Amino acid sequence: MEGLTLFQLMDTKMAYISERQNVLSQNIANADTPGYRAKDVDAPDFKQILMRASDGGGVEGGLAKANGGNSIQMEGLTKSGFHVRENAEYEVKPSGNSVDLEEQMLKASRNTMDANMVVNMYIKQMGMIRIAVQGR
Repeated sequence: MEGLTLFQLMDTKMAYISERQNVLSQNIANADTPGYRAKDVDAPDFKQILMRASDGGGVEGGLAKANGGNSIQMEGLTKSGFHVRENAEYEVKPSGNSVDLEEQMLKASRNTMDANMVVNMYIKQMGMIRIAVQGR
């Protein structure tokens, strides 16, 4: 399956979803921690990765290239190569905390829906491959 671009894209998307879930969970857990600033994970440019793959460049290393080419050395990146940034969309409470629980729960819910979509795509693709191999 490693050679199939769609499976590589789904793998990258699931890695992003997993990393984002970790960051959102940390935000929710620190909702009452004085001075804690909410964070979020920047999504990879899947359009750019897909265009590179369609040009024969493959998806391998696409995340690193989409994040600037040297993702391991970049500051603020996770082990998976995703950029984590401070989320400055909301007001900061007098305690210095910037977590809005409603917004974090909404983002976590959307993240779960994205994960379900990728899992369903994977199941459908595996079904199509199974049909092609079995000839039914």
